[in-house]
Amino acid sequence: ALAAIDRLPGEGRRHIHAMRVALNANLQSARWDDALKAMRLLEKRNALHPVLTRKLKLSVYRELMAAQRHDPAALEALWRSVPEAERQIPEIALEAARLFNRTKPGLGRVAAEAIEVALQSPPLEWDDSARRLLDEYARTQAMSARDQLQRVENWLKVAPPAGAEPIRAALLRSAGLICLREQLWGKAKTYLLESLAAEKHPSTLLALARLSDAIGESDAAASYFRDAALGFADLPKAIAESPAAVLRGAAQVL
Repeated sequence: ALAAIDRLPGEGRRHIHAMRVALNANLQSARWDDALKAMRLLEKRNALHPVLTRKLKLSVYRELMAAQRHDPAALEALWRSVPEAERQIPEIALEAARLFNRTKPGLGRVAAEAIEVALQSPPLEWDDSARRLLDEYARTQAMSARDQLQRVENWLKVAPPAGAEPIRAALLRSAGLICLREQLWGKAKTYLLESLAAEKHPSTLLALARLSDAIGESDAAASYFRDAALGFADLPKAIAESPAAVLRGAAQVL
């Protein structure tokens, strides 16, 4: 199919249709770089729905990065080659940051950079994806904890106080987790309790359980652990689409 498409003239509506077929064929052949090229061409011509484009890019980059997960240098080089506009897509940045944090401790610096790029717009413009990015940001350990905490505190200063409790709660939880990691028990407790007051999230309860356990408050720890378990059990079962599922859906649309 790809060989036949290469022989077609590249003009007009027929060319767009050929590019759609090429995109489908490249996805099914796991030719990820060629799939990205086809996707970008269709995107320039407004010939691919933005939601589908975003899902496909996430699936393709997930495959590309997973293939390099055992080679930290290659993984970082791959990330550096991604166009900045695509590095700003929160889901792609989150996928990269998670891999960096799990692949090698030294890549935490790159994970933090990836998250900061995705969160460079004002907090007023952040959506729900920012909460997951902030939780991952607290897990990055290859940069100064002081600098990390300062960055989160700066975000807090400009975060909207009203009508955005989940974002504020996520910022406070991120600050609390950084302090917890550095064994700054008092500051960690202050941030985490403020976060809990803004939103009763199971991740905050779990962090408070770990904190209480670390400082010897066993009764409080048991209570927080129980509430966290119940909270996680009640969370909506948001099932992430596998790359294969996304590619099958793309084939049907294309």
